[in-house]
Amino acid sequence: MMILGRTMKINKGWKELVVVTSVVVFGLLLRYHGLSRVPLPGESMDEYSNSWVGLSLIRLGVPVGRSGLLGYGGNDYRYVNVDGVFSTTAGGSPLEINKPWFDHPPGLGLITGGYAYLQGARVFEDTTARLIRIPMLGFSMVMMLGVYVLARLIVGKRTAVLALLLVATSPLVVITSRMVQAENALVGLWLWSLIFLKLYEKKASVGWLLMGAITAGLSMCFKLTGVAVVLSGLTILAMGKKNVRERLRDIVVFGLIGLAFLSLFAVYGWIYDSDLFWKIWQSNSNRPYDIGFGAMFNLLTSTKVTVSKYLTDGWPLIGWIGVMWGLQKKWGEREKYLLVPLGVYLALFLWMGSSAYGWYRIPLLPFLYIWAAILINKGIARVGASMWLLLIPIGINLGQIGRVFDLNWLTKYWRVILPGLIIAGIIESLWRKRINKRVRSTIVVVTILVALLSNAWVSWMISGQEAWLKVF
Repeated sequence: MMILGRTMKINKGWKELVVVTSVVVFGLLLRYHGLSRVPLPGESMDEYSNSWVGLSLIRLGVPVGRSGLLGYGGNDYRYVNVDGVFSTTAGGSPLEINKPWFDHPPGLGLITGGYAYLQGARVFEDTTARLIRIPMLGFSMVMMLGVYVLARLIVGKRTAVLALLLVATSPLVVITSRMVQAENALVGLWLWSLIFLKLYEKKASVGWLLMGAITAGLSMCFKLTGVAVVLSGLTILAMGKKNVRERLRDIVVFGLIGLAFLSLFAVYGWIYDSDLFWKIWQSNSNRPYDIGFGAMFNLLTSTKVTVSKYLTDGWPLIGWIGVMWGLQKKWGEREKYLLVPLGVYLALFLWMGSSAYGWYRIPLLPFLYIWAAILINKGIARVGASMWLLLIPIGINLGQIGRVFDLNWLTKYWRVILPGLIIAGIIESLWRKRINKRVRSTIVVVTILVALLSNAWVSWMISGQEAWLKVF
C-alpha cells in the first residue's frame, strides 16, 4: 500500500511537470513567433538604449545611452540607424546620447548588450531587435514559472495551471514581455522573492529568507522601482505570525540585504561621476506627473504598449474585479502574498506617475492574472458569474481578429449566442440547485478553453507586421 501510494504521487508529479512544461514551451513559442517584428523595431528606442548601456560598458568601460534628461546639461545628438529605424519608425530627429548614462541601473543592459556582444555586436548599429530580444525569452520563462509556483503555493494546483495559461497566452503579456524593458526582469525576481518568503514561512529555514532577500535586492539592479519588491517583502515579514523579536530580526536581515544592492548603484555612479549621478537622480525624481488624472481609468482599459500603439486585453480587467472581490473577504495568511505586492506597486506607480507607458504596468500583470484565475476558478460551478466575465476577453479578442479577418459570417450566430449566454447565466443563478453540477462545470470549462484559444489566436496573429498595423 505504501509503495502504491508513492507510485501514485510520482505519477501525479510527472503529469503536473508535463502540463507545466508544455504550457511554458507553448508560451515561449508564442513569444518567439514574430519576436523581432512586433512591436516594430524602433517603436520604443529605449529597447536599443538599454542594450547600448551594456555594450558600451563591455567595450568602453563607460555606460552610454539615450536619455535627454535635463540633469545631463546637454546631449550629443547622433543618428544610430540600427534596424533602419530612421526610414521606418524612429522619425527624423537624432537621438540624445549621454555619457556616462545614469537613468537606471545597468543590469538589463549588461544582459542584452552582453548577449549581443557574444553574437558579434561591436557597435550600436549591431544591436538589432533580433539579437537583443532573445534574452527576454529567458525572463519570460522565469516569470511564467514564478506565476505557477507562487499560485500553486497560495491557492492550489488548478488555479495555478489556469493562471499559467493566462500569462502564457494573453496577447498583452505576450507582446510586452518581448520588449527590452527592465520591468520584464524585475517581475520575475519579484515572484521568486515571494516564493522564497512563502517557503521560509512554511519551513522556517533561514536559507529561504536569504534567497528571498537576495532576489529582492537583485531587482534593484535592473530598475529602482525594485524598491517595491523590497518593501513588499518587509511588509509581509512584518505581518507574520512570529513573535516581535523574530519578526524584527527577519526584517533587519531582509532590509539590510536589499539596501546593500541599492548601494551598489550609488557606488557605480560615484565611481564614474558622483556630481552628475546626483543631478540625474534629482532629474528622475522631478519628472512631470504625465500619467494624468485618468490613471485609474487607464489601468482598467487600453495599455499604451509603445509610443503610439495601444493594446486592449480583457484579462487585466477581470484581475481587478478579482482583487476587489478578494478585498471583500477576510484577509488571511495566503492573500497577503498577492494583495501586498499589488498594493505596494500600485501606490508607487500612482505616486511616481511619470508616464502611461505599458511597461510600467508589467509588474502588476502576474498578480492580476492570478486573481483572474482565482475568480474564474471560484465560479467554475456558477455558470452565470464565470460566463459573464469570460465574455469580456472573448469579445475583445474576436474584435481584434475581426480587424484582420472577415468575421461577418459569425455575426448572425454571435447576435444569438451572446444574449443566449447572458439569459442562461441568469436562469442558472436563479435555479442553480435544479441544474446538474457537472453540466454547469462543463459549460464553464468549454468557455474557458474558447477564451484561451482566442488568446493564442490573437497573440499569434498580431505577431505579423501587417496584422500589427491593422489591429492598432
